Amino acid sequence: MKTTSFIIAVLLIVSIAMADELALVETIAAPDSKIVGLAWDSDYLWMSYGDNASIYKGMIVKIDMTGNLITSFVAPGDIGYHDVPDTAGLAFDGTWLWSINSGDDTIYKLTKSGEVISSIPTPGKYCYSLTWDGANLWINNTDNGKIYKINPSNGEIVPKVALSFQDGRGVERRCQRHFC
Repeated sequence: MKTTSFIIAVLLIVSIAMADELALVETIAAPDSKIVGLAWDSDYLWMSYGDNASIYKGMIVKIDMTGNLITSFVAPGDIGYHDVPDTAGLAFDGTWLWSINSGDDTIYKLTKSGEVISSIPTPGKYCYSLTWDGANLWINNTDNGKIYKINPSNGEIVPKVALSFQDGRGVERRCQRHFC
């Protein structure tokens, strides 16, 4: 079976304290196109694929650092337009994977085998990206141009941060800074 490989660019923050210089240090062939979420668990890369992927539609996959597929499972949540889960952002908190389903506006807490542990609502429609800061989830909402800080245990929204543009599709937090 022929698979389409796309390159995942792995970026290294050269200046951890300043977090202002990036250098491309490695590329890894991904098992499919159209990655909508990416997380790192210190050993493996996890990717979520949307309904427009070629092979892994609506799935979460785990690969090693050479691009070998380790495991995959169907993402949780409602089925989207193309009869697959409408998965979006992905984050890892040191123990659990967190996955957004933009079809049912839910953030799912998952084991590494895909079992749903719990869920919390997203702060509205059009939430696509997640990141973890060590204590809270951060999620962007492209409809209203906000980044939300969310308590993962109860879904409580902590103060909003305004974005300078309307359609940011990725969010990351490093060194007390937000990148979108």
